[in-house]
Amino acid sequence: MDDGREVLVNTPRTIAGSDRFATASEVATLKFVRQSTSLPVPRVLAWNTDSANEIGSEYIILEKTPGIALNEIWEGLSTLQRYSIIEKVVAMEKELACLEFPAYGALYLRGSEPANLRHYPIADARDSADSFCVGPLCNVRSEQSGVESPQDPGTSGPWASLAEFASSSNQLKTRSKQPCQKDDGGEVRSTVHENPGLPDPESLDLLESLSIILPILCADHRILKVSKPALWHPGLSLDNILVSATDPTRILGIIGWRSSAILPLFLQTRFPTFLATPPNYNPGDPLPSLAGFASWSPQQKQSALKAQDILARSRYYEMCIVEHDSHLTHEAMNLDRNLSGLFRCQDSLYLADGIPRLRSRLNSIAANWTGLGLPGTCPVTIRGGGSS
Repeated sequence: MDDGREVLVNTPRTIAGSDRFATASEVATLKFVRQSTSLPVPRVLAWNTDSANEIGSEYIILEKTPGIALNEIWEGLSTLQRYSIIEKVVAMEKELACLEFPAYGALYLRGSEPANLRHYPIADARDSADSFCVGPLCNVRSEQSGVESPQDPGTSGPWASLAEFASSSNQLKTRSKQPCQKDDGGEVRSTVHENPGLPDPESLDLLESLSIILPILCADHRILKVSKPALWHPGLSLDNILVSATDPTRILGIIGWRSSAILPLFLQTRFPTFLATPPNYNPGDPLPSLAGFASWSPQQKQSALKAQDILARSRYYEMCIVEHDSHLTHEAMNLDRNLSGLFRCQDSLYLADGIPRLRSRLNSIAANWTGLGLPGTCPVTIRGGGSS
């Protein structure tokens, strides 16, 4: 620019789909986080959600954030430097956990939210200008076009309560029970097969079971305690963290906020992607034993030490959460996966493995019903498949 500043122009990538609401929500998220926290997010200079504009695409013009991506230098950092960065990430997440929202959904600037769909103004001192609201999620992908778009209010929100949020799968079940219609030739055709976004009839009993169990979970005090609407980074990886080239422990920017959502805290809290843990790892698990280390082969020793190092970072992240936590983040992370699993299934019901995953989760919670401290006996019987 004429004043010497560098800018970045973000346009939707084909793989992510092109949708003006996703762009509008990303702009609102950046503005709100910048205004309401100390997180170093890029400044929005200009934006346009009309794909018919002069460049033929939605765009966001951002002030370029200085620094280098952490993934370029991570492997060369000392343990103390890595731990310092982890501490700063936890402090940032604590700030996000402190934010208050009236509903689950996605952030929008007033006037940019999808028309004719409900939204909830943010009544907060941080929004004294009444600039922001919570509207529907915008990262729902059409199976036919691959384009992101808000769907009907039942499946994309916003939702004012956990019970409303959980009922979104009920909407899917209801849509799939719509009566068959006749085509121009008088032949009966099924709306289920016409729309690949709807579940097949064999899956309806699983959706029915889900609609029976979720209200019970929504009333559970352990879940309610950690269900406040929370805004989180959608996937904090090393290339989304920009640090100083001269002092790599100083974080200069957090980027990659597209598709951010306001969801129950227990669905948001997780290890950042750069603190990868084994699939079956649970917070608090001990580090792998090194008994007999001296007799191992060099390859075994190298693999074991690498696993120890990775898990030690994850454990340090947990320790930092405990030290800084005043908003139930640690408790949300430690919520039994059998209790949270069905909520996690909801956003994957449209995927190829969505229904098998749902069956596995239902089997798991049914098998552990009494041990989980849920009331009475499990009200459903899951047919077909087994838990995994």
